[in-house]
Amino acid sequence: MDAIKLLRQRAADKRDKAVKAARDEFRKTARLLDELQDRVGKPLEPPRRHKNQPRPIVELIASLIPKDRTFTLSDVLGLLQEAEPGRQFHVPTVRTLFPDLVKAGTIRKVRRAANGCVHWAAAECEVEDEPIAAMSIADAAAVVLEESGPLTAVEIVVSLKERGYRADADPRMLLRTLQYSFKRNRGRFVRDGSRWATAIKSVV
Repeated sequence: MDAIKLLRQRAADKRDKAVKAARDEFRKTARLLDELQDRVGKPLEPPRRHKNQPRPIVELIASLIPKDRTFTLSDVLGLLQEAEPGRQFHVPTVRTLFPDLVKAGTIRKVRRAANGCVHWAAAECEVEDEPIAAMSIADAAAVVLEESGPLTAVEIVVSLKERGYRADADPRMLLRTLQYSFKRNRGRFVRDGSRWATAIKSVV
């Protein structure tokens, strides 16, 4: 066989291999499409968790929280440790899951205690919500000022206490907390003499 015929034969072999590879790829793709089409409209099974894989913390919290009373972050940590004693649960990690549980409609914020600790409740828990009592002191003060107009810091504290905000807290401690909050939120509150007002409308 001369050189030209040899080159032609090699080119033909190379072409045949490429065609075969393309056909094989097409058949493989067609099979995958058929399998996918068969699954359309059928409910997908949830991913299976390995028997030794720990249960997601957010699922644990949802299953453990009391349904008949309020609870705190510390309460949830205690429930988690009782449920899985050998597992480490870190406070920052558990705390970051609370907003997700709120968005999912699993829990809701009810109020803040005298020490500022937030009390939560399961969505189905029959406890009376206290919207302003669950706010930070800056948010609560903003609500009072928007409704009442400019007030002194003492008048704000009195108004907050009348609304049930940290009902058990020492008014003097609450006043100091409020004054510190004003310093931290200079762009949000303005002072005219002894009276305070909101610089911007509250978005709470």
